[in-house]
Amino acid sequence: MIGALSVIWLLPLVGAILIAFLPPHFAKYMAVIVSLTALFVAAYVAVLFAPDYHRFQFTETLPWIPQLHVFYRLGVDGISLWLVLLNAFLTTIALLATPLSTKNVSRFLALMLAMSAGMAGVLMATDLVLFYVFWEAMLIPAYFLLWLFGEGSRPGWAALKFVLYTLAGSLLMLVGVIGEYIVTGRQTFDLSKLATLAPSPSMQFGLFFVFALAFAIKTPLFPFHSWLPDAYNAAPIPMLITFAGVMGKAGAYGFLRIAVPLFPQPVDWWDWRWVIPVLAVAAIIWGALMALVQSDMKMLVS
Repeated sequence: MIGALSVIWLLPLVGAILIAFLPPHFAKYMAVIVSLTALFVAAYVAVLFAPDYHRFQFTETLPWIPQLHVFYRLGVDGISLWLVLLNAFLTTIALLATPLSTKNVSRFLALMLAMSAGMAGVLMATDLVLFYVFWEAMLIPAYFLLWLFGEGSRPGWAALKFVLYTLAGSLLMLVGVIGEYIVTGRQTFDLSKLATLAPSPSMQFGLFFVFALAFAIKTPLFPFHSWLPDAYNAAPIPMLITFAGVMGKAGAYGFLRIAVPLFPQPVDWWDWRWVIPVLAVAAIIWGALMALVQSDMKMLVS
């Protein structure tokens, strides 16, 4: 039986496949119904969520590649629950805000739903390999949305820059996933168990470094941020709603979900645990100064 969490990401994905071939008016009507249904399921999970229970809730586990200890594992906790709800809510708002005059609007709506499905999967995956798969899956529709429906003078360049930066981050994360598989003795990819199997301090620093770089690019932290203004400026308004509202949080979520609990030694090391806060504060101050002089709303958001 499909659980509630599977419905939250599967429903938009299946809906996207069907909606891509529907007439515009009917496509938007169905897209909104699909997103509202996913929002209702996410709200149902939020209402039944037990705040005093300190483990993943609504968990689902199915064998995927058992020979490599890879499982389809989903769950939510206090970190991910509200982001899942936010993703479903903003997707509904973005679809409602999509004008029917949009070129190939059915495909646009389908890609928006597919991106929402990928982002929901990232927020609910509790298996490291599954997290990586969803991470890649959410980037693919985002690239095509920028490439095919981007606005401004150079949407193709913005899409290319976005994919090059995110590809670099994805390759670094893949190195980290493989490294974690090797150094933990090939026991598990379960995030809750990996948190209790911390490798040696030297290996922790290496693995933390590659994961931190991948998440820093996606956050994005200075100096890995130059893709963001071009991508935000090129993104259509409905896409920007979820692009900035949810996908922009994926990098920070990755730090909290993977980098911090799996590699505690680098986080606690006094000599360099100031690096990320300093970069974050610098980005806040610099971003605020840049926002002061913007006359374009998209650039103000970026």
